[in-house]
Amino acid sequence: MQVADAISKIIQVRIQMSGQPDLVRNFHDPRAASDWLMNGERRVATRTRPDSVPLETLTLRVALQRYSLEKTPSKKGAANELRRIKMWQRHPLGFRLLKDLRPVDFSTFCTERSAGKASGSTVRLDLAVVQNLYVVARLDWGMEGLGNPVLEIRKPKVARGRTRRLQGNEEERLLARYRERRNHTHAAIMGLALETAMRRGELLSLQWENINFEARVARLPDTKNGDSRDVPLSPRALAVLRDVGPKPSGQVFSVHPDNVTLRFREACKAKGIEGLRFHDLRHEATSRFFEKGLSLTEVRVITGHKTVQMLLRYTHLDPRKIALKLDDGKA
Repeated sequence: MQVADAISKIIQVRIQMSGQPDLVRNFHDPRAASDWLMNGERRVATRTRPDSVPLETLTLRVALQRYSLEKTPSKKGAANELRRIKMWQRHPLGFRLLKDLRPVDFSTFCTERSAGKASGSTVRLDLAVVQNLYVVARLDWGMEGLGNPVLEIRKPKVARGRTRRLQGNEEERLLARYRERRNHTHAAIMGLALETAMRRGELLSLQWENINFEARVARLPDTKNGDSRDVPLSPRALAVLRDVGPKPSGQVFSVHPDNVTLRFREACKAKGIEGLRFHDLRHEATSRFFEKGLSLTEVRVITGHKTVQMLLRYTHLDPRKIALKLDDGKA
């Protein structure tokens, strides 16, 4: 009986390769079988040109492995894309042939991810990887007859942009918490975020040699959207930078990005502040620029938003301040 049970639990894994003998191995542990299959397919994908692999034998996970080697490294969001690629390679659809995947497969994927509490934007980003893979396979790998099933599905709606701004004395409470913990660097990062609307990555990429104190400008050579940007500095921003340094060259803030987020969350929790994220400081700063009377064009120069639509998603004006302008006859 024990022998029969052992035999019934044997898992045979077979990797078929064009022009080469099949790789076959037996396992008792499903996890070991999956790991061996993934590693074997990676080796095949690495040493085999995609356009030499017959379309009928190319699985989604093998195609994604080649894609990750050829296309992902040159992207600014390479780390996030690799994380999504690994998710797809573990998913049951990863074991399916590329040519056999249909729109209904990806529609089901959307339903499952949404049921798992993934946001609409997250699911869209997951799908974008596979959608782009099909484009690359057709245009770059010579698979002209390959359709793109991801283009044919209804993608989840993106949630409305966040509207959270600092309320009451939340700014003072957060800065007080940083001082209590002697986190002067994190207090400076928060202060500069509120004065410049820089993203977290932009703040941490700041170099002393790119800050012109006389001209009151900080240059960002490489931003999220791929363009350089010159950010004007307010008197408070200059004061924050002078308090931190200045130095002839080098990084202004030697802090890991995750540490910035964790310290901010800790400060919010300690001060009883709910629903606030570090990225909301960019919303706050952008809204403050408009409340100070800056024009749409001027704010776009500071924030680096590509479109007016995206800029307006980051803008949440305080109606009470607008009402005061009406009383003063300024609007």
